[in-house]
Amino acid sequence: MRNYVGEIFVLFSFVMLGHYLGRTPLPYFHTEDILELEDQEKEMAEINVEIDSETEESKQEQNGSIED
Repeated sequence: MRNYVGEIFVLFSFVMLGHYLGRTPLPYFHTEDILELEDQEKEMAEINVEIDSETEESKQEQNGSIED
């Protein structure tokens, strides 16, 4: 019976530890890298939007020149 109680305690301890580690924020030295990556992704998204709008304009110009 004592071993059974000990196993339950160990299992409960691991569950609590896992829950605690899941709630902790990332260490400071990783947050800077993540923020840089987010900034780069935003810049790339803006560039892609600009490229998409330019290609749409050129397609409209091409379609307009074909119709004329």
